[in-house]
Amino acid sequence: MTEDCELFKDSIEPNDIKQGSLGSCHLMAAMAAIAVKPDRIRKIFMNQTRNEHGVHGVKLYKEGREPQLVMVNELLPTKDSSLQFSFAHGQELWAVILEKAYAKMYGSYSGINYGNGGATV
Repeated sequence: MTEDCELFKDSIEPNDIKQGSLGSCHLMAAMAAIAVKPDRIRKIFMNQTRNEHGVHGVKLYKEGREPQLVMVNELLPTKDSSLQFSFAHGQELWAVILEKAYAKMYGSYSGINYGNGGATV
């Protein structure tokens, strides 16, 4: 599924982000607001391109404290061969990787469902 995707493709824009079945509109709105300044999104990611291992380092601030480096891979939750939670408007991974890192910081995707969690990106 992610073979043809890139971490960032073309420009970073708020409409790159599409909410899936997870009730994470608070996170999607924050990501869209930050995407207005593409350099800020790029600073969140430790690597700017996909690597051969499909592993990404994402810098997040949990509850406004010191930054935490959250490591995630590209194994993404799917249902019927489609991404189950957030997805990109195009062939980009940054939004789904950022959502996965945020969920990992709070223990699971259910930990961020419907406003649970409170991290800032």
